[in-house]
Amino acid sequence: MPSYEPPSRYHLAAVLYPRAAMSASNENTSKEKPAAQTARASLSSRLLRPGVLLRAGFVLAFLAYLPCMNFDFVYDDFSQIVMNQWLQSWRALPFIFSHDVWGFTASHTAANYYRPFFVLWLAVVNHLAGSIPAWYHLGSIFLHLVCGWFAFLLARRLLRDETAAAFAAIVFLLHPGRVEAVAWPSASTELLSAIFTFAAMTAYLRAREGENIRWRWVAVTLVCFVSALLSKETSVLLPAVLLVWELADGDSPWRLRLRRCGVMLAAFAVPSVVYLVWRAHVLKGMMFEAGPRLSIYRSLLTAPLATWWYLRQIVWPVGMSALYPEMVERRVTLLHVVLPAAALLLLVALVAWCVRRSRTGITLAAWFAVTLAPAVALVLLVQPHDRYLYLPFFAVCVLLGWGLRKIRGTQYQEVALGVLMILGVAGIVRESRPWRDNVPLFERAVQTAPRHVNARILLACALVAEQRHDEAIAQLRTATQINPNALLPWESLGMIYYDRGDYDTARDNFLHGVATPWPDSAKFVTFLNLGMIAQRQKNPAEAERWLRRAIAVEPESLGAHAVLANVLESLGKHAEALRERELEREVRARRGM
Repeated sequence: MPSYEPPSRYHLAAVLYPRAAMSASNENTSKEKPAAQTARASLSSRLLRPGVLLRAGFVLAFLAYLPCMNFDFVYDDFSQIVMNQWLQSWRALPFIFSHDVWGFTASHTAANYYRPFFVLWLAVVNHLAGSIPAWYHLGSIFLHLVCGWFAFLLARRLLRDETAAAFAAIVFLLHPGRVEAVAWPSASTELLSAIFTFAAMTAYLRAREGENIRWRWVAVTLVCFVSALLSKETSVLLPAVLLVWELADGDSPWRLRLRRCGVMLAAFAVPSVVYLVWRAHVLKGMMFEAGPRLSIYRSLLTAPLATWWYLRQIVWPVGMSALYPEMVERRVTLLHVVLPAAALLLLVALVAWCVRRSRTGITLAAWFAVTLAPAVALVLLVQPHDRYLYLPFFAVCVLLGWGLRKIRGTQYQEVALGVLMILGVAGIVRESRPWRDNVPLFERAVQTAPRHVNARILLACALVAEQRHDEAIAQLRTATQINPNALLPWESLGMIYYDRGDYDTARDNFLHGVATPWPDSAKFVTFLNLGMIAQRQKNPAEAERWLRRAIAVEPESLGAHAVLANVLESLGKHAEALRERELEREVRARRGM
């Protein structure tokens, strides 16, 4: 039998006095409600702790980019990593610091990229793991996470709010616009430059704490600054941002501000001058691979549109590509020049008005403008790329972190941050997929920029690697129709037919390349292949003529002297052949081979 349980006093009161019971129940509920609210508030406060936020951001960024470890080498990775003999031995270390990044190539044309720390990073990964793509991708992910940590440290110094700085770091780590820099190992120069730039500015702000300058931290700043310079040339503009920071100090009189600016510029002058002089020596002068497109007038016309393009990539990072439609404005037009310039001036005025009383706001505006300026000013040479936003985007991240922090109510902050995290992770996963292999990468490029000749050439090269020669030839034929005066499509067609043993068709295509208006300095590959075709077709006199033209263009090229030596031997010119072999040995010795 069930045991009998007498009714409690509350049950009796409910029967005898129902209204009193209802009021008692309501009173009990009202006592429980504040406790529940307190529990939720406590949970929100724990979730919004800087340490918790940073851990969540790092874990999500790592997981979002983790599939990249299954990706292959793409684009420049094969030549920059797989074929780079400097990565194989530490004996090549002097050559890394005394040549540009492409100094190891057989057909070497002097380039305007002196980035020894970037090549050194590739060498370190190669010595640890060999030429395995997964480890290079893991290395880029690691560098991105380190960038996120230094971004947090710098944002904390600027905002003096750890939670807002954590918000900024999360946005920096999870914005899909970082994909090109992280998913492409050859773009790790952006990551290295950002790490040292963040560290240099953080150290400088720490050196400037208090009334007296902490010279120990000034020394740390200069070491990081030089490291950033050796990672990427544009880091030389960092003192301009620090100059704005000093001038924007509204709490100090102008005389003191100018004195501090003088001290700062003097400290940065010596390493900057030494670096620029050495760089000019290494690159044989301050030259650019400009070609016929270099024009200050056209650069000024294109700059407003290019700036808006980068701003759009920040707001809408969807459908990103390794290559985009060519952006060159040749004359003043209302739609592409006047309206973008007017809108840009209005935006600059609005930003200036909003940050006019904030030292941090003025510094962040200067950061964005200064770090983006090289990409905009040299848009005709480098064309727009998402990776050039890696460093400028930090300013936007700090402003977004500050904005999230200003949202009233922790629950709304949680919702806003959660939405950004979800969108960021989804965007990274989606936008990184084309980088898994050359074919999808350049298919995306052709889809994004159907009239981009180089996109079709690169897609054709990727198709050839997969033995899809007919598709490759179709892409190259389309490229020659888009621009018959382009050299590379004819060269690429010639090389495909040369590899297939169709020397007559290959020769015809190379001769089309010779007829293009490009200067002889760009036709080394064409001349060399015409010489090799003539050699195979038993025409040594013609082979000598083409090979000498190739060597005249690139006397430091690997292999050309050896091929010419063989041709001269067949012509009975033994003394000249011996001299060419000696020149080949000298070239290899200068390259550290």
